[in-house]
Parts: sequence; structure tokens; C-alpha cells
Amino acid sequence: MAGAGGLLLRGAAVLAVAVLTLGFAGAAKAQLRQNYYASSCPSAESTVRSVISQRLQQSFAVGPGTLRLFFHDCFVRGCDASVMLMAPNGDDESHSGADATLSPDAVDAINKAKAAVEALPGCAGKVSCADILAMAARDVVSLVGPALFQACVPVTFSTGAAGRGLHSAAHHPDSAAAPRAGPACAACQPLVAVAKPPAPRPARLPLCLRRSGLGQRRPGRRHWERELGGPNYAVELGRLDGKSFNRAIVKHVLPGPGFNLNQLNSLFAQNGLTQTDMIALSGAHTIGVTHCDKFIRRIYTFKQHLPWNPPMNLEYLRSLRRVCPINYSPTAIAMLDASTPRVFDNAYFNNLRYNKGLLASDQVLFTDRRSRPTVNLFAANSTAFQEAFVAAMAKLGRIGLKTGSDGEIRRVCTAVN
Repeated sequence: MAGAGGLLLRGAAVLAVAVLTLGFAGAAKAQLRQNYYASSCPSAESTVRSVISQRLQQSFAVGPGTLRLFFHDCFVRGCDASVMLMAPNGDDESHSGADATLSPDAVDAINKAKAAVEALPGCAGKVSCADILAMAARDVVSLVGPALFQACVPVTFSTGAAGRGLHSAAHHPDSAAAPRAGPACAACQPLVAVAKPPAPRPARLPLCLRRSGLGQRRPGRRHWERELGGPNYAVELGRLDGKSFNRAIVKHVLPGPGFNLNQLNSLFAQNGLTQTDMIALSGAHTIGVTHCDKFIRRIYTFKQHLPWNPPMNLEYLRSLRRVCPINYSPTAIAMLDASTPRVFDNAYFNNLRYNKGLLASDQVLFTDRRSRPTVNLFAANSTAFQEAFVAAMAKLGRIGLKTGSDGEIRRVCTAVN
């Protein structure tokens, strides 16, 4: 997903069938269940949610970053929190290829949640990091929404030779022009806006997100539906943490930003996921950002009707070129969903219908006639999308589970016991 804000799905470009097949086979050997810690650590889930909620208010990057951590963890070695392991020399999964830009804010949030659970009476050594990551992924989906943010966001407009665009000082901490974010601004770490450059004005101006009364339950809505963000669903738990990591395989087992539908379906099928699952999980791109290098070729070699480059709305294309000029900054980023980038909703699919998919692997879901009906369904029916997303997340969370001596419950998430 990649920028600091997190890209859930798109990373590398090569398929390693043997590795993925072995990873999926492991899912049948372990038993997961809801309310797994009801007796051994009854406050585990509420504690994780509390920590994640606090961290989300400090940094929005925790939301998409946590989703990306969970996806990459499950796809690389199975859902065993191996993505959290850190090597002193940097030779670990999180510093390899597509994983090299995993959100440090999300990693920190998981570590803090683990520490909080370990500190609960009677809970030390009982809750795995893999389960905490699964809980946190659920929590960010349900928590992300406009009601989470009520402060003004400091932003700056870049007006130099690199081009114009709306940028966040939070993503450019070394910039002399970056305003210092006070406590009121910490909750809304902003994203790059792909929009027309503004008329001349002062370098800094506030971008405000106010409470809008969302988050209210409505009679007759399903138990996991909330307007605040995405679905709040029960998570299957009982995973063990892995004891090792394999940096070498990372770039071979993650979907690339230029994947076509056949490549996406093949990769996901090796993990027991259907085309509908893949499209639903792609909907997590309704929040988060990605770096320019993931789509720069798409926007500067773009021509209509090229089979390897799905169509793009021309106004959207021009706005992206302003955000990411040819001589773009390595830190420049763009929103995966330019419509509602801070709300977990179905706007991502509506964007695809108007050819406003940022990555080729996003837009191809609508361009290809085989997947278009599902995109249309999710765009028109938010409930259908949320139900499919919950089902796909459950299947994703069963990939490559560790059992017996292959796993453990780590004391800290960054190191084996």
C-alpha cells in the first residue's frame, strides 16, 4: 500500500506458488475461534482497541498502516506476526522490498498494544502478537471515520520547481517550511491531496475535519454496521507467533501495483481466496496513501486503450502529475481514495467506475469485464461490500497458521523468545 500511510495490497511483482501453497496448507492444522481469550485474558480485546483508538487520534497512518501490516504478514509467511520481527542489521521482512515502507506508526501501535495486554493481571505470555495484529486490523476498520477527527490539520502548498500540490508537513519533518503541529493537530496526520493547485495564497492554511454527527446506530442496521467507519466484527483468535522470518521471499509473494486480473486472481487463489475476496480486500484502499514510485510509470506513459495500463480520468491524471512531477520527491505521496480518504467506505469502488483508480491493479478491477459486476455491486451497495470484506478478512486471517513447536507466544513482538 507504498507510503507511510500504508498500502494494503500492492507491493512486489512476482508469484511464488510453492511458498504460498505451503502457507495456505498450514491453515487447516490450527483451530481458531471467536472469544478465544474470554477465560484466559478477558480484557485483551478491549485493551487492544483502547490503545489503537488512542494511537489513531495521534496519527491517522495507524489505520491504513495496520491493515497493510496484517495483509503483508499473512501473505508472506502466514498470519504469525513475523512481519513484526526486527533484526539488528535490518535484515528482516519489514525492511525488504515492498515491505520496506511499512508504517512505523502502525508498528509502534501494535507494540504498545502488546505491552498493554502483557501488563494486564494474569495475561502475561497468553496473547500472541499475531492475534493482537488481527484485533487491531478489525479495530482500525471500525474506528476510521470523520467522527474520529475534529481538529484542524496543518498543510502546506509546495510551489517550487517540483510542481504544485497539497502536502503535509507531517510527511516532510525536515522541511524548514513545515509548521509545528500542536496537540490539536496531532490527530489528523494529513495526506497529499490530488487536486488542482490553488490560487496564490499564504504558504500555510488549515484543513479542518469537524465532527459531523456520524457514528450513530440506526434501527434495523446489522450489528457490525456503523456510519463512523467500516464494519465492527468478531475476530477469530488463537494464533501462535512465528519464530523466524525470511526476507528473501517478500518480493515474490506480494501483488504488484501493475498486476492484471489474471495475476491478482492467481496470487490470491494460492492462498485460498476467491476473486470476490480479492476485490473486497482491495476495498481497503479506501484509506491510505502510496508513494509516487508505485504509479509514476502509469501516469507518464499513459495512453488510452493500452492493455497494460487501464484507462484513467484525464482530470485525475493531470492532478496526479501535479502531485508527482517527473522529478518527484521520494517522500511525495498520493491518496488511494481521493474522495473520502479518511473514511472506511465504498467510495473506492465508485472511483473505479469513473476511472479514478490510482494504481493499475486498482483500475483493472473495473476495466476487466470479469470483475466489473462485483465492483458495480460494491459501489452501489455498501452493505454488500462490508459483508464481503468481513468474510474475506476472516479467510485472510486463517492463512499459514503456526502450530506446536513451530510457534510461540512472544513476550515482545519485535523479537523471538
